Amino acid sequence: WEHEPEEFFRRSNIGSWKDRIQSCAEELFLGFLEAHRTLLAPVVMEIVQHTLQQDLTSLESLLLRDAAYRAVGAGCYDLFDYVDFPAWFTGRLTTELQQADSKEILILQHRAMWMLGHWVCKLPVEMRKSAYALLVPRLAD
Repeated sequence: WEHEPEEFFRRSNIGSWKDRIQSCAEELFLGFLEAHRTLLAPVVMEIVQHTLQQDLTSLESLLLRDAAYRAVGAGCYDLFDYVDFPAWFTGRLTTELQQADSKEILILQHRAMWMLGHWVCKLPVEMRKSAYALLVPRLAD
């Protein structure tokens, strides 16, 4: 906790990660990403780009994009220099957050809002107002 207090808090905040397969897989992913950032970050971004090119016509494509967003959100510290988040926000995420409320898109919107919470520090101050404006109607749901 003395050398990496944020990491300590994050790990202690997730509860018993050893008992849940999803949390365990995330810890493994983050450990690999931290140890091999220059090798893995481009691969993660390639996967994200692949999922963004897919139409959300099936549950599988929706869940793959959700997983990619989760990887980018969870790995925000290690991916900071690899993601142009302002461009991503103004392009893809704004569109996804404004789409109609189908059951499927709500899954993706939830993940996009979660990811935005991890990356809002990278948004220029003048863009944050529009980010908050997108979030407020979703918080009322």
